Amino acid sequence: MAVTITLLLMRHGLSCSNVLDGCMTHIENVDQAFQPHIFDAIDRELVETPFDRAVGYGAAEIKGDDCTLVLERPDQTTAKVRLHDAYRDPKLTDCGVELSRRAGVALRRRYSKPALVMSSTLQRARETAQHVYPDAVVEEAPFLAERAPSNPEIQLDNEPRALDGASLVPDGVARNSSDWGQFLLFLGETVAPRVTTASASEVGPPLENKVDGDGAAVVFVAGHGDYLQEVCGLDAKPANNAVLRRRIVISDGVLREEPGPCDLVLRGAAEAAKNDVQLDADDVARCVDPFPVAPFLEFDEAS
Repeated sequence: MAVTITLLLMRHGLSCSNVLDGCMTHIENVDQAFQPHIFDAIDRELVETPFDRAVGYGAAEIKGDDCTLVLERPDQTTAKVRLHDAYRDPKLTDCGVELSRRAGVALRRRYSKPALVMSSTLQRARETAQHVYPDAVVEEAPFLAERAPSNPEIQLDNEPRALDGASLVPDGVARNSSDWGQFLLFLGETVAPRVTTASASEVGPPLENKVDGDGAAVVFVAGHGDYLQEVCGLDAKPANNAVLRRRIVISDGVLREEPGPCDLVLRGAAEAAKNDVQLDADDVARCVDPFPVAPFLEFDEAS
């Protein structure tokens, strides 16, 4: 018996580091934002990185860019990175939580109860999955973490914090691993039903009793924009909360990916900084760790 797994791949909701792409373009305003406690917070996050401390900054050049941060190495050489890159494992913004809940309402009309709900090891993906399927246990899975293709010298936004929840990450696998091929191997060997003959199947956890009579199951995965762009062969990153569909078939112990691009199931939300979606301070109230993002943003009046 062949088993077909429909993967619903959602890009996480709007995160606290995403909105830093709306960083202020006027240096006098950025001067006000970069108070000493901001530098202290950034320096604490630089432990176990190639850098010792933050020593400078710059305003965004245009709307839709991030502010820049100058970091110093132990040999006193420096590098410029985005402020975004120094914001470790961000949460969802307040509006990201709300938009993820709304996306969940829409998605559950078509896929009410997946066999399994998974996310990457990063906080913004885990929170997205929790709000899309609030009654499910969200399991973090390996090999799904984001890696920016620009490969900046640090990517603290893609470094997971300590786990607070259920995990399927095997012992010995780094929680910041990013590899679609390895994820598919994990899916076939650890998650998926193990088909033994055409007439009988051995189904192991965590999908036990969750494959229907036709040998089909739906698995939801909350992941990341650059990662999904590459996996699905897209010209650009999908929007926050967009859902793409990819089918996996397992037959006679062989796992095969459906060829071609992923199907679009749900369009998702426009990017706040780059598509003129206006935020106010209440939309980023939960964005305070490792430092508040609100001082770096220009807001319209709250409605």
